Amino acid sequence: MRCKGMLRVVAIAVLTGGVGMAATEPGWAQQAPQPAPASGAPQVSANHSPGLTAMAAVAGAIGSFLYIPFKAGAICPGMALASGVSLAATGG
Repeated sequence: MRCKGMLRVVAIAVLTGGVGMAATEPGWAQQAPQPAPASGAPQVSANHSPGLTAMAAVAGAIGSFLYIPFKAGAICPGMALASGVSLAATGG
């Protein structure tokens, strides 16, 4: 009888800890400042290029366009099959 009460306390602690960790916000990190070039010439950062941002958006759209049918046609049926095999192998 005492074991059930202890198991209940452990389950509540695990659930409370999980909810507490899921409710926290992720931290933000900063990049380390880059040292100035020795020649004194200013460096142009490619990370802030509008063309690079546009290309990244187009690449993301194309990637999603290709990934969604792959996921629907291969990944989802494969996972359904794997879960059925797991159910059969373990008996539920």
